[in-house]
Amino acid sequence: MKLILKIEALFFLVFMFFLSHNAYAVSYDPGIKDVLEGQAFMYNWMFISLGGLIVLGIAVFAVKAHFISLKKKKLKNEEIQEKEASKEVPQLKELEAKLFFTAAELKQKEAENEIFKKELMKMHDIIEERRKNEEMLRKSAIELRREQERVVMEKERLAIELNKKNSPRLFSDIDIEEIIVVEGETSRNLRLKEDMSAQEMSIKRVIEKDEVLNKNKKIKKSKTTGKKVVIKKRG
Repeated sequence: MKLILKIEALFFLVFMFFLSHNAYAVSYDPGIKDVLEGQAFMYNWMFISLGGLIVLGIAVFAVKAHFISLKKKKLKNEEIQEKEASKEVPQLKELEAKLFFTAAELKQKEAENEIFKKELMKMHDIIEERRKNEEMLRKSAIELRREQERVVMEKERLAIELNKKNSPRLFSDIDIEEIIVVEGETSRNLRLKEDMSAQEMSIKRVIEKDEVLNKNKKIKKSKTTGKKVVIKKRG
């Protein structure tokens, strides 16, 4: 709009310049006809230019009015949005409070999860330590069993050597709590017992023969003397 006003002012100045120029020219040639023709030509162009300026001003005014209406509509929409936003502010604050509370709960849950993870790691370490201890105990038990078997085999070997050598002096330097005494008699004692039983049998046979001989003698003697003889058997 300011541009249109400037153009109209410029047009007015140009019009005044031409008017003064024509008046100055007429002063040298004051012919009425030329003056009227010059004025008519000038007025025609003046009205044409003025009409063009008016049309241009109307067009510019219409465009400006359109932009003003758009701006007002935009401002109205912004006011409506601000009102709606002002209505939504309490809801947004409530939502922000809920989000803050939820975030606090999540942080607390994360802290609890961290504590739980640490407890799980401790339990895992305890279980792993217990498993290692059980494995060590199992290995120790196996080694102890092997050692016991070795000790038993050594004791059996010593017992066999004892039987072979037939000497009780092998046990003189051995702790009785560290060896197992093999029950039964040694081969030597067995042979002695067998020899003793054989001797006893031979002695019994000799005694029985003596008893038979004595009995026969007494029977013969009783026949000659006529006395009754009582024979007592030896137990």
